[in-house]
Amino acid sequence: MNRLVVIGNGFDLAHGLHTKYSDFMAYLCSYEKEPEVIYDRFVLSDSISLQDQERHHFYGRFTGLLRRKPATPIFSKKGDSVETINTTTMKLSSKSFSLLTKDITLFTSNNYQQELSAEELETYLAVKAEMKTKQIHEENTQCFKTPMSIVFTQFEPERRFTEVLVSNDVAPHIDAWIKSRDTGFYGIDYQINKGSAFQVFNPDFFILSGQNVAVVETKSDGDDSDVNCAKYKAAKRHFDLLNKALDSAGNKRKYYFYFLSPVDFNVFGDYLSDGRLFRTTFHSKLMELLEKKIELLGE
Repeated sequence: MNRLVVIGNGFDLAHGLHTKYSDFMAYLCSYEKEPEVIYDRFVLSDSISLQDQERHHFYGRFTGLLRRKPATPIFSKKGDSVETINTTTMKLSSKSFSLLTKDITLFTSNNYQQELSAEELETYLAVKAEMKTKQIHEENTQCFKTPMSIVFTQFEPERRFTEVLVSNDVAPHIDAWIKSRDTGFYGIDYQINKGSAFQVFNPDFFILSGQNVAVVETKSDGDDSDVNCAKYKAAKRHFDLLNKALDSAGNKRKYYFYFLSPVDFNVFGDYLSDGRLFRTTFHSKLMELLEKKIELLGE
């Protein structure tokens, strides 16, 4: 009786054989005078299907093959100068009409007829006519403390956090706030793994209260993904450097970064309202999860 036994790559790896994809690439590079050619062909073209986390791990492994001589790359940032970013320079964003009528929640002042230009008012009324009532939030103009005429939120955490900012209990204690664009306004570089490609994220909200600015990234409850860990570390480092640069320049403004999820939105609002947010150390449940995971990973 003939039998066909199929053995996967795990069998080879268990016996110490170098049969990983990265081993194959190292083999190719050992015969290629210009390993960048292989890198361009197989990695940048993304011709090989890899999951995101797998791809970042591979990228980190591959960068070592491109070094001409042994080296240990060390990335550092110095807050030597501070650049002012004005909300008037924020790029315009666009949403598809189908998205507007299904997944978007719109916030504006209840005094919009006086605050919008004729062209803006015409557009707003046309969009409003197509949206469901629950998607429209026309807030008390005294509580709508943003320089933006209309604020769009796409995900539930963003919507629920905006509701906190415009509430009667929290709004009186805010001087101003903005909902940042997803790209192109205030970008922070982050790396998922050492050696992997740098990416950029824009924190969701900037909230001004006196000389203090709370910078908030909103996510779902319990979302301690590797990406969020990387964003959290990068943002904390970024604003630590910024605060040191501002202090050296004699500027009293100070930035505080928070990773928040819906379970802590109301508590955050309470801390913001009574001033505890900037007098004490506030840690959301999501921040605790992220810090525990970062510590567990030894990063």
